[in-house]
Amino acid sequence: MNCFETSDLYLAAVLLTLKFKISSIKTEGRRTIFIFLDNEDRQKIVTNYYNGDLKIKAIDFIDSIKNLKAMTFNY
Repeated sequence: MNCFETSDLYLAAVLLTLKFKISSIKTEGRRTIFIFLDNEDRQKIVTNYYNGDLKIKAIDFIDSIKNLKAMTFNY
């Protein structure tokens, strides 16, 4: 099983919004790392995210941020 790791909260929120599954969360000091199950679309999504070419619903994105923050504090 391939995984993708990121400590970027907003990238993690994008992936969660686009229905990527979280495998686990780990902490390294004050840094939180989100680990997602990878798939063939992830690289294109990440590239589009950094290029500003990704379109998702704002309300879904905000909900994903809230969920990730809750997971971070409760994990």
